[in-house]
Amino acid sequence: AAEQRPAEFAEIIQQLFTQIPFVGDELENVTIIKFAIELMKVDAQRCMPHMEKIATTCVQIIADPKTAEALPTADKRLVGAFLKNQVVGHAQSVLQQMEAQMSDDEKEQLAKYMS
Repeated sequence: AAEQRPAEFAEIIQQLFTQIPFVGDELENVTIIKFAIELMKVDAQRCMPHMEKIATTCVQIIADPKTAEALPTADKRLVGAFLKNQVVGHAQSVLQQMEAQMSDDEKEQLAKYMS
């Protein structure tokens, strides 16, 4: 609950979401998106300023050929559903820019997990 959050919660959220997508361990990106999913349920306004970064991270999790193979299908489905149902409407321009630069295979992966 909000009253149980530390005083610096807003600053922590700001620092987290401005750093994504993380480089290196792809599981960290999945973890931060799972956190964003839960945060959207209870405090969507905290996520709104960071939707483009969240969208970029979601796409990387699903479509990046260097990392996508390492992630469980269930995680990619969860991230795809979140992207489709919660994020797309708030990050349309960045998603269109990313899609324009994707290979056909990356687009196929994205469509597969957003369906």
